[in-house]
Amino acid sequence: MRHDTPPTPTRPLSDALAPSIALGFATAAAMWTLGFYLRIPGLPTPAPLIAGLLILTLLAGGAVAGRCAPAGQTLRYGLGTGLVSGLINLLVLFSLVADADNPNALHAAWPIVLSGWLVFSAAAGAAGATIGARTKRRDDPLAPRPDWHARFAIIAAATVLPLVTIGGLVTSKQAGLAVPDWPNSYGSNMFLFPLSRMTGGIYYEHAHRLFGSLVGLTTMALMIWTLLVERRAWFKWLVVGAFLLVVVQGIMGGLRVTGRPTLAQEDLEPSTLLAFVHGVTGQLYFALMCVIAAMASRRWKSDEPRRAGAIPGSPRLVTTLLLLALVVQLSMGALARHYTDSAGYMHALMTHLTNSVLVFILAIGVGVRAPTALPGERTLRILGKGVMHTAILQMILGVFTLWVVLAHRGAEDPPLLRVLIATSHQTLGAALLALAALAWAWSFRLVAPARPGVQAGEERTRPMPGAV
Repeated sequence: MRHDTPPTPTRPLSDALAPSIALGFATAAAMWTLGFYLRIPGLPTPAPLIAGLLILTLLAGGAVAGRCAPAGQTLRYGLGTGLVSGLINLLVLFSLVADADNPNALHAAWPIVLSGWLVFSAAAGAAGATIGARTKRRDDPLAPRPDWHARFAIIAAATVLPLVTIGGLVTSKQAGLAVPDWPNSYGSNMFLFPLSRMTGGIYYEHAHRLFGSLVGLTTMALMIWTLLVERRAWFKWLVVGAFLLVVVQGIMGGLRVTGRPTLAQEDLEPSTLLAFVHGVTGQLYFALMCVIAAMASRRWKSDEPRRAGAIPGSPRLVTTLLLLALVVQLSMGALARHYTDSAGYMHALMTHLTNSVLVFILAIGVGVRAPTALPGERTLRILGKGVMHTAILQMILGVFTLWVVLAHRGAEDPPLLRVLIATSHQTLGAALLALAALAWAWSFRLVAPARPGVQAGEERTRPMPGAV
């Protein structure tokens, strides 16, 4: 039984502030991601085309705001969305007005440029909202109010995936040490490093740092928002822990650059060890943020009781085993990627290949068990099928990855084909881990262990874990 209008156990922010923050961050993240891929070294994308696509993205963010705005609030939603995204984009725009000849110096016209950008962003958001409002359906007075905190949690989780992908590109391009200092970049403040100097490996490494700052800022905003509106103490601590984890991630990424003295084993440097831990923790952090987004959802916070599963414990056991196998798989893959010249490379690679069979079998098990755990349960069905199909695609991609990696092992400048396939394999692995974590979390949230005399699908009177 679904409870479609549960009470929302949060204290909402003001009507215009909450959607402006959520949609503003989403718009900025979309613009950053699009801009990164359009400016990849070697891709001949004309600057006017890049600028036009970014402006269209800004207008699209405003259009979404207009479609979400209630009657009479269209301009407020659009202006707020445009202004918030414009403020976040300043983290990149400072590099456009930085003086390439003088570290940490700005061109004389920087106040005019940046203030003009903020005005333009707000105006574009308002224009997009006006367009979006004309295409929206009539408001349903009986529909529950949007839970913008829950939506922002989804946005915060989605923002992590481009960071994971760019981190994979840094590893595949062997550009982890392209910028020799930290937290500065070649002596300049990270946000004042001139865009004209972001070339070659520097582009990937410095962009990774910028996206890390965006994820850190988004997680901090989620933490503050959660502390203001949430009533669940355990959930507050979980989000605070996520923020502390992303801070540790940033520090590890910096120490990976500055750490030089050797360890007990002369062939292993702290920079490489930290790169390995940094890569593994980054994917675990993405999975954690996805679970946090699920726990922030309206349904998770409802008083809907758990229902008895068709099979005792299903699909809890198989999702738990899959998660453990995926952590092993992630660790072995990271070892193989970072220690390509060490004696343990082949051991890590063979363990990664062998464990992939176990992961594949368990993923198929999740795909079979999750959809049948509860009759008519759409969430578990979608997650189960998603895990299974992603694992199948990952196995196919893994074969191509093995081929290109072994064919070009030791190359100082890896070819584009290897970079794209290896990074895609890593990104899809992060998606598989996140889907498995979501299936695991929702299996505990929705399914109660079967008991004698209780039919499958029957509601249990005790509340689900995490319910209010």
